[in-house]
Amino acid sequence: MRKYAFVDPKDEVKKVMIYEVEPDIYVFIYETLEDVPCTKDYWFETLMEAEEYCGLEDWNGYRLKIQDRENLKI
Repeated sequence: MRKYAFVDPKDEVKKVMIYEVEPDIYVFIYETLEDVPCTKDYWFETLMEAEEYCGLEDWNGYRLKIQDRENLKI
């Protein structure tokens, strides 16, 4: 399972991906919308922890909102 969030273009972080590979959850931070390697990554034990981190963590005053990839258009 993958979930993406696209962040306000004026911020340094442009895209966030939550990636679930049982039993681990990873959060990848990107500084571009392009298909390139991430600039930061984090590991979580549960999907809820990863989603809470993305929902509550504040980068440059912009609160991330996680959405399913199928609902997003680039």
